[in-house]
Amino acid sequence: MPQNLTSLIHQLDDLPIHKTAFGEIRVLGGEQVMGFWAKLNAGAHIPAHSHPNEQITWLLKGCFD
Repeated sequence: MPQNLTSLIHQLDDLPIHKTAFGEIRVLGGEQVMGFWAKLNAGAHIPAHSHPNEQITWLLKGCFD
């Protein structure tokens, strides 16, 4: 394993909560990937958009239209 490789461990509760028009989000991002945890309001609409990095999303409850 390269010696300059750094491993970071984060706890979800330590990530700041950002309040938005569509709910509350927590973001953990790097240069090539972003993790996104959210509690979206029922009926919320997130406009189409894009990001330069990969996105990872887990839907734990509910549905996307």
